[in-house]
Amino acid sequence: MRTGIIGTKIGNTSFFNEDGSVSPVTLVKIEECVVSGVKTKDKDGYFAIQLASIDNKSKNPKIKKPQKKIFASLNIKPKKIVKEFRVIEENLLKIGTSINAGHFEKEQKIDVTGTSIGKGFAGVMKRHNFSGQRASHGVSLSHRKAGS
Repeated sequence: MRTGIIGTKIGNTSFFNEDGSVSPVTLVKIEECVVSGVKTKDKDGYFAIQLASIDNKSKNPKIKKPQKKIFASLNIKPKKIVKEFRVIEENLLKIGTSINAGHFEKEQKIDVTGTSIGKGFAGVMKRHNFSGQRASHGVSLSHRKAGS
Protein backbone atom coordinates (compact mmCIF):
# COMPACT_ATOMS: atom_id res chain seq x y z
CA MET A 1 0.00 0.00 0.00
CA ARG A 2 1.53 3.32 -1.09
CA THR A 3 1.39 6.45 0.98
CA GLY A 4 -1.05 9.24 0.22
CA ILE A 5 -0.23 12.77 -0.81
CA ILE A 6 -1.64 16.15 0.18
CA GLY A 7 -3.00 18.44 -2.53
CA THR A 8 -5.52 21.14 -3.30
CA LYS A 9 -8.44 20.53 -5.65
CA ILE A 10 -8.38 22.92 -8.59
CA GLY A 11 -11.53 21.67 -10.30
CA ASN A 12 -13.05 19.00 -12.51
CA THR A 13 -12.75 18.45 -16.23
CA SER A 14 -13.02 15.60 -18.70
CA PHE A 15 -10.83 14.11 -21.40
CA PHE A 16 -11.29 11.78 -24.34
CA ASN A 17 -9.85 8.25 -24.19
CA GLU A 18 -8.29 6.53 -27.20
CA ASP A 19 -11.58 4.75 -27.94
CA GLY A 20 -13.48 8.07 -27.99
CA SER A 21 -15.22 7.74 -24.63
CA VAL A 22 -15.15 10.62 -22.16
CA SER A 23 -13.74 10.21 -18.64
CA PRO A 24 -14.25 12.66 -15.76
CA VAL A 25 -11.04 13.89 -14.13
CA THR A 26 -10.34 15.75 -10.87
CA LEU A 27 -7.49 18.26 -11.16
CA VAL A 28 -5.33 18.40 -8.04
CA LYS A 29 -2.47 20.82 -7.37
CA ILE A 30 0.18 18.88 -5.49
CA GLU A 31 2.50 20.86 -3.26
CA GLU A 32 5.77 19.38 -2.06
CA CYS A 33 5.07 16.95 0.78
CA VAL A 34 7.75 16.07 3.32
CA VAL A 35 7.78 13.07 5.65
CA SER A 36 7.65 14.60 9.13
CA GLY A 37 7.08 11.45 11.18
CA VAL A 38 7.15 7.66 11.01
CA LYS A 39 4.96 5.35 13.11
CA THR A 40 6.14 1.77 13.68
CA LYS A 41 4.35 -1.31 14.96
CA ASP A 42 6.74 -1.70 17.91
CA LYS A 43 6.26 1.83 19.23
CA ASP A 44 2.77 2.83 18.05
CA GLY A 45 1.03 -0.45 17.17
CA TYR A 46 0.74 0.25 13.43
CA PHE A 47 2.77 1.45 10.45
CA ALA A 48 2.11 4.96 9.18
CA ILE A 49 3.81 7.97 7.63
CA GLN A 50 3.11 11.53 8.72
CA LEU A 51 3.26 14.04 5.85
CA ALA A 52 3.54 17.82 6.10
CA SER A 53 2.62 20.09 3.19
CA ILE A 54 2.02 23.69 2.07
CA ASP A 55 4.73 26.06 3.26
CA ASN A 56 3.93 28.50 6.01
CA LYS A 57 3.72 32.07 4.73
CA SER A 58 5.81 34.27 7.09
CA LYS A 59 3.96 34.64 10.40
CA ASN A 60 0.99 32.30 10.28
CA PRO A 61 -0.69 32.26 13.72
CA LYS A 62 -2.19 28.82 13.08
CA ILE A 63 1.17 27.08 13.56
CA LYS A 64 1.77 26.79 17.29
CA LYS A 65 5.14 26.95 19.04
CA PRO A 66 5.30 23.19 19.83
CA GLN A 67 4.79 22.39 16.14
CA LYS A 68 7.45 24.92 15.14
CA LYS A 69 9.91 23.26 17.54
CA ILE A 70 9.17 19.82 16.06
CA PHE A 71 9.77 21.12 12.53
CA ALA A 72 12.98 22.86 13.67
CA SER A 73 14.30 19.66 15.28
CA LEU A 74 13.67 17.78 12.00
CA ASN A 75 15.28 20.56 9.88
CA ILE A 76 12.03 21.03 7.93
CA LYS A 77 10.36 24.36 7.13
CA PRO A 78 7.11 24.81 9.10
CA LYS A 79 4.11 23.55 7.14
CA LYS A 80 0.39 24.32 7.43
CA ILE A 81 -1.05 20.83 7.00
CA VAL A 82 0.09 17.62 8.71
CA LYS A 83 -1.69 14.34 7.85
CA GLU A 84 -1.03 10.69 8.61
CA PHE A 85 -1.32 7.83 6.10
CA ARG A 86 -1.21 4.15 6.99
CA VAL A 87 1.24 2.06 4.96
CA ILE A 88 2.78 -1.39 5.05
CA GLU A 89 6.25 -1.88 6.52
CA GLU A 90 8.01 -2.02 3.12
CA ASN A 91 6.70 1.46 2.19
CA LEU A 92 8.01 3.32 5.25
CA LEU A 93 10.10 6.32 4.22
CA LYS A 94 12.78 8.21 6.12
CA ILE A 95 11.99 11.50 7.85
CA GLY A 96 12.74 14.42 5.54
CA THR A 97 12.00 12.48 2.34
CA SER A 98 10.21 14.63 -0.23
CA ILE A 99 7.16 13.20 -2.04
CA ASN A 100 5.70 14.62 -5.25
CA ALA A 101 3.51 13.43 -8.13
CA GLY A 102 6.38 11.27 -9.46
CA HIS A 103 5.86 8.99 -6.44
CA PHE A 104 2.82 7.48 -8.17
CA GLU A 105 2.79 5.21 -11.20
CA LYS A 106 1.41 6.21 -14.59
CA GLU A 107 -2.37 5.68 -14.94
CA GLN A 108 -2.64 4.62 -11.28
CA LYS A 109 -6.12 5.21 -9.90
CA ILE A 110 -6.30 7.23 -6.70
CA ASP A 111 -9.01 8.04 -4.19
CA VAL A 112 -9.62 11.75 -3.70
CA THR A 113 -11.19 12.90 -0.45
CA GLY A 114 -11.91 16.47 0.48
CA THR A 115 -13.78 18.88 2.67
CA SER A 116 -16.56 20.97 1.16
CA ILE A 117 -16.74 24.67 1.89
CA GLY A 118 -19.88 25.56 3.85
CA LYS A 119 -22.21 28.11 2.27
CA GLY A 120 -24.43 28.75 5.29
CA PHE A 121 -28.17 28.23 5.65
CA ALA A 122 -30.02 27.97 2.34
CA GLY A 123 -33.51 29.46 2.30
CA VAL A 124 -36.53 27.88 0.63
CA MET A 125 -36.16 29.89 -2.57
CA LYS A 126 -32.69 28.54 -3.21
CA ARG A 127 -33.15 25.12 -1.65
CA HIS A 128 -36.60 24.11 -2.97
CA ASN A 129 -37.06 26.57 -5.85
CA PHE A 130 -40.03 28.31 -4.20
CA SER A 131 -41.13 31.49 -5.94
CA GLY A 132 -41.34 33.68 -2.84
CA GLN A 133 -44.08 36.13 -1.94
CA ARG A 134 -45.29 39.40 -3.44
CA ALA A 135 -43.34 42.62 -3.16
CA SER A 136 -46.37 44.50 -1.79
CA HIS A 137 -50.07 44.05 -0.86
CA GLY A 138 -49.52 43.39 2.82
CA VAL A 139 -46.22 41.53 2.62
CA SER A 140 -43.59 43.51 4.48
CA LEU A 141 -40.92 41.28 6.05
CA SER A 142 -41.31 37.88 4.43
CA HIS A 143 -40.57 38.24 0.70
CA ARG A 144 -38.18 35.26 0.64
CA LYS A 145 -39.84 33.13 3.35
CA ALA A 146 -41.87 29.96 2.80
CA GLY A 147 -45.34 31.25 3.67
CA SER A 148 -48.56 29.37 3.09
